[in-house]
Amino acid sequence: MASHLASTITAGENYPALSNPGKSALESRTAGLSVSSKPSPDYYLELARLESTRVPCGLQLALKSLDRGIARLGPLVSLQSAAIDFEIERGDYRQALARHETLRPWLGKTSQWQYRHRQLAEKLSVTTSGSIDTVE
Repeated sequence: MASHLASTITAGENYPALSNPGKSALESRTAGLSVSSKPSPDYYLELARLESTRVPCGLQLALKSLDRGIARLGPLVSLQSAAIDFEIERGDYRQALARHETLRPWLGKTSQWQYRHRQLAEKLSVTTSGSIDTVE
């Protein structure tokens, strides 16, 4: 994915802002998203991957980019799945499970969705009042 995406993004013909050799990969992808009328979800995924490596708040930046992609392109499984992975990486199982629940209409009957749901639920305990507490 990354090599195809990189060749598409750095081509420059569709994204003139990207032809500036002084821009970082992160700046180039951000510029590409701003000028595209309907960018590929892969652009958001690559931007989030790049942002996630930044310290100290890279995971938060990555999640914001994915949320922008979801808001712009709709509730795509690829974007939400990546966001779930970042939520898990930062230890926010409550938010990971909430995001996972949004995929139920499309994937809820699949064994993969059910397996991941069980994995996330094992990290959390649902109290009788309906609130979610982290399991130690």
